[in-house]
Amino acid sequence: MHEVSLLIDGVSRGASNGATFDRIDPATGQVASRAAAATLDDADAAVAAAARAFPAWAA
Repeated sequence: MHEVSLLIDGVSRGASNGATFDRIDPATGQVASRAAAATLDDADAAVAAAARAFPAWAA
């Protein structure tokens, strides 16, 4: 099964608490893939990484 991870600060990783959720194909009703279920801590880490990267992108 295809697993979708988070990409934070250039690193592909699972959710910090290990949680995932199934992504369902609406045409078949079957599980198409499993994705990392990001937490607030994951979101905070992503925002912090984006803030660190911004100056280089803005230049």
